[in-house]
Amino acid sequence: MNVTAEQRRVATLLGINNIDSQNDLNQINRALAGSKPAGVNRIDSANDLRMIEDYYSQGSSYESGRADFESKLGQQESYYQDMLEKLKIQSAQQESDFKDRLKIMQEGFDTAQRTTLGNQTRGTQTADLKLNSASQSRLPGSGGFRRRSGGTYTPFSATGFTAPNTVQNKGRTLNI
Repeated sequence: MNVTAEQRRVATLLGINNIDSQNDLNQINRALAGSKPAGVNRIDSANDLRMIEDYYSQGSSYESGRADFESKLGQQESYYQDMLEKLKIQSAQQESDFKDRLKIMQEGFDTAQRTTLGNQTRGTQTADLKLNSASQSRLPGSGGFRRRSGGTYTPFSATGFTAPNTVQNKGRTLNI
């Protein structure tokens, strides 16, 4: 028989030297079950045993004490099952939140990596700045301008880039 140290101690107080039958075990368990309802925290004297017997003689039986104990045990088990279900739900929510955070972090990392690679690629490029037109009809080197025949130049002013003149092309603007 498997007997705990507490049961051995109570057996000694009850006068049981060898716990070798179910009857001995029932006496020990009856004393242990009746100790709390009788107001005894720890059975350590013959007086405690008398208090437990008085408790049972007042109408409380071992079976009713055992039923109370089992009902409390059932309530505790139900409470722990509810807590376990709540923890499972909370764990699932935390796992989902963690996965969402990882996804956001990965998207941020991917964006930063694409930006960095794009910047590195553009860093080796040079700007293609030209003052002249991209048209092939204009000659390079002259900037697309052709000299006029004749030695007269058209004067112009800062207002509207035009000025009255006596040459044939009156009212034209300077194209820059």
